Amino acid sequence: MMLPNMVRVCLALMVVSLLVHSSSQERPLVVVTSTVLGSIVEDLAGDQVEVQVILNPALCPAHQDLKPSDVELVSRAELLLYHGFEPFVDRLVEAAGNKTVAVKVGGPWNTFEALKGKYRNISEILTEYLGLDVSGRLEDCLQAIDRTENEILSSIGELEPSRINVIVMAWQADFVKSLGFNVVATYPPPERMSTGYISNLVSVGTEKNVQMVIDNLQSGVDVGREVANRIGAVHVILTNFPETSPGVENVTMMLKYNAETLKTALLMAEVKVELQKAQRKAETFLYLSLGLAAIVIVESLIIAVRMVK
Repeated sequence: MMLPNMVRVCLALMVVSLLVHSSSQERPLVVVTSTVLGSIVEDLAGDQVEVQVILNPALCPAHQDLKPSDVELVSRAELLLYHGFEPFVDRLVEAAGNKTVAVKVGGPWNTFEALKGKYRNISEILTEYLGLDVSGRLEDCLQAIDRTENEILSSIGELEPSRINVIVMAWQADFVKSLGFNVVATYPPPERMSTGYISNLVSVGTEKNVQMVIDNLQSGVDVGREVANRIGAVHVILTNFPETSPGVENVTMMLKYNAETLKTALLMAEVKVELQKAQRKAETFLYLSLGLAAIVIVESLIIAVRMVK
């Protein structure tokens, strides 16, 4: 008996749906705390695993609260990756039932060498705990990081960043130094600052003729803005996590975005210096003009007095 065309189409769609669902179910769920870890797992094994991120990349990880959905998510995961600075991982795993394997991926990531180390580490973790071979993807990612590094250093090196004295938030200091900027002072997150810290930064900035104050988005930008305003420097905001701006989808793109931001700020700082020089020249010219005018007036009065006599 022949089935009507509509029934056959519906059955075919049902089969396709079941196959897709089965395929997606077969992929192991990897939960990560940050978009840094998430982007690396996606780059290495995005077609072999399902990746879910817990934290908002625009906020400081230490200041974010867990949601019930996070517990449910981790309870289904085969692997949980975290940095080690998140204060909630132990209770999250406990609340999820202690069935998920939690692996710490510690250390920095915002220099090119550190980032390559992160890719290698996570590659080994994916192989050890999930049995995935991502060696080919790993090599592609490492080469992409090298190309990005060469491109950035070549581009920003033309501007001779070593001439520029900067104050930078501690989490961005290694990256800024790696590009050649002269870091004269760093500062911690606002909650770790003692009374008078900002005044000390202002004093150093004034003494060292600092032209840029570089903030970290996730740590808050009020301190950097205030210091920059008080010393007449350019205020710069970098990000420590991808997916905080359009086009910044992974950590390599994030480093490129930060480098471009610094390059633009450096050009702005140079323009600001030139404007300040021009302003000082204009003020000097004004004072000289006023002095000459005063001399002319005095001489005119002397001549007028003599003529009266």
